Amino acid sequence: MIVKQRINARKVVLSYIYQYCFFDKLQGQDLVAIESLFIDNIFKTDNEKFDIAKKKYITSIQKYLKGPETEEDLLAFVDLFFNERNKEDIDFDYLSKVGLAFEKHIPEVKDKVNSLTESFKFDQMDTIDQALFIL
Repeated sequence: MIVKQRINARKVVLSYIYQYCFFDKLQGQDLVAIESLFIDNIFKTDNEKFDIAKKKYITSIQKYLKGPETEEDLLAFVDLFFNERNKEDIDFDYLSKVGLAFEKHIPEVKDKVNSLTESFKFDQMDTIDQALFIL
């Protein structure tokens, strides 16, 4: 193992998990959907057009929340957000093992955090804090 590669792989996985947690919080916020569609000039008063666009918006978030299914999904994420890094500087073995498995551990992490805290619950944590705990 080359430490630089592992560190970079952890950055990629943390970024992916952060984005996952962000979209998880986003899916339950109707006002954000309305504002996002407004940016695209789709207004709530355009009933049919708005309803179709909102369903598409929510579907795209839910699709992302299924997590990465293949190593190619993770590679696409790396290509999109870490394209300044040389691929040789990323530990893809770690990336695939952790990046493809993190989602199944989320309920366990939530339960553990909730059992150890008194003043807040996992769902009330900042997005970055959630991502760090999951990683």
